[in-house]
Amino acid sequence: MKLSRLGEFGLIEEIRRTTATGRGVRIGIGDDCAWVNHPVGSSLITVDLLIEGVHFDLKWTSFDALGHKS
Repeated sequence: MKLSRLGEFGLIEEIRRTTATGRGVRIGIGDDCAWVNHPVGSSLITVDLLIEGVHFDLKWTSFDALGHKS
């Protein structure tokens, strides 16, 4: 299946469906984050995209503002 047909939330649901939710997973993936245990504590794990022309435009977004947004 093509990502363009699946869309962002379809992709998230596909990842959620195929990702482990066992011991060590405090909170499974949501929109952009999961909370997991590891030997020295716990971590929030997150990934997101910023796509020029979709989420920002360099014609009116400074690098400083883009860094803050990211």
